[in-house]
Amino acid sequence: NNESLYPTYHVFMHDVVGIQYYGNKFRNDTPNEYTYWKQGWGIYSVDAQYFVNAACNNNTIPCTNIEPNEFSSLYFGIRALSGNGLKTLKVDQSEFTNNYFGIYLGGPDFATITRNKFEVYRSAAPNQTFNTYGLYLNGCSAYTVEENTYSEFNDPFVSTNGNSYGIIVNNSGPSNNTIYRNDFFNLKVGGQSQNINSVFYNPGDENPNNVGLQWKCNNFIKDIYEADLAVTSGRIAFQQGYCVSPVTQPLNAIKSPAGNRFSHSTFDPQNDFAANN
Repeated sequence: NNESLYPTYHVFMHDVVGIQYYGNKFRNDTPNEYTYWKQGWGIYSVDAQYFVNAACNNNTIPCTNIEPNEFSSLYFGIRALSGNGLKTLKVDQSEFTNNYFGIYLGGPDFATITRNKFEVYRSAAPNQTFNTYGLYLNGCSAYTVEENTYSEFNDPFVSTNGNSYGIIVNNSGPSNNTIYRNDFFNLKVGGQSQNINSVFYNPGDENPNNVGLQWKCNNFIKDIYEADLAVTSGRIAFQQGYCVSPVTQPLNAIKSPAGNRFSHSTFDPQNDFAANN
């Protein structure tokens, strides 16, 4: 517990392929002994391809006794950078607890982030006032982000000065991408899109090209203070869901709406959906 010898990374990988992690624990057991940015990183990778999966402790199919990878009280749980978009990662059924930043992806395409539990550190004044988050996708595309849970750590009633975010998507580009079937609660912002996440939309176009990021079938559960979904800059796909007649198109009607459930939080000035000009 010598702060002058603070931990850097539990694991560092550069230009490797195929490493698999099962049931590991990446922890800082004395986080209060360190300045926040000295609390260590769980996994740090550059141009690496690897898998972070839950271990199975019995022989049944499907497994009934899993042991997740755990990332707790760290500065970064996982930070993955890639100049080669095909060097990517899969993180499934892991737990991220009380980390400032759960997973940061800078560049890797085709990443898979599924069935994880994120309990985000509650950054707030008068201490650290920057944003904390569960997942940050920066310059990534063709990702699979499904069935994850995002909330604040140990804060059943998020206060008005918290700075916690579930998912932030930045510059995923003009391709079709989807954030699908995640749960968000007790956060400042559930999901935030910023910069270019769609093709250009010309206001007034009667037949806009509907290409870009869509948020589908996500649940936003009380309480979320500022916005369930926010578009702070740039754009996302023009159509997030369609109103289709169950009479004329019965097969398409079920899957056409966006299917998000918003929180209608009691906080003021909370929005279900917030977009700047």
